[in-house]
Amino acid sequence: GSAFHAYVTDFEEFTNDYRKDCTPDEILRIGLMHKKLIDHPDVKPRLQNAKFETTFFSQCQVTGLLKRCRVDLMQSDLSTLEELNDFKTCRNASATAFAKDARFFLYRISAAYYLGIVSEVLGRYIRNFNLIPSEKEEPYESRVYRIDDKCIAHGEEEALKGLKILKEIY
Repeated sequence: GSAFHAYVTDFEEFTNDYRKDCTPDEILRIGLMHKKLIDHPDVKPRLQNAKFETTFFSQCQVTGLLKRCRVDLMQSDLSTLEELNDFKTCRNASATAFAKDARFFLYRISAAYYLGIVSEVLGRYIRNFNLIPSEKEEPYESRVYRIDDKCIAHGEEEALKGLKILKEIY
């Protein structure tokens, strides 16, 4: 997952940090996954004028803790930014299978956390968070799934609960 992520978002990082540890077959697989990803009709337009691996910071209004996130993919023009995108690798990118993964890995919490930070920095609410899974095995399918508002709201509650626990511990 990490090597593919670097290949997509920061090829220099892939070359410097991952390539030497990958077998030729793994490099071929990552290249095929990338090709499928960038050719996907719902992904391709998101790659136009895009920024990768953009870091944002904000301070939690409730706990005072410094929050940080690193957005995988977003529009380069912050004045028109409407969505954040997060790349994921998976075994099966179908809606049913990936929904199970999303619930298991609690992606709604990170989505809400990221949306909150970026919204605070920009001074306006960004409401759309997409997960872009890519299969690690043939046929290397990719999809784009938006996390719905109800899940984001639940994730916001869970993220704040986590921040409060961190504040108590530290």
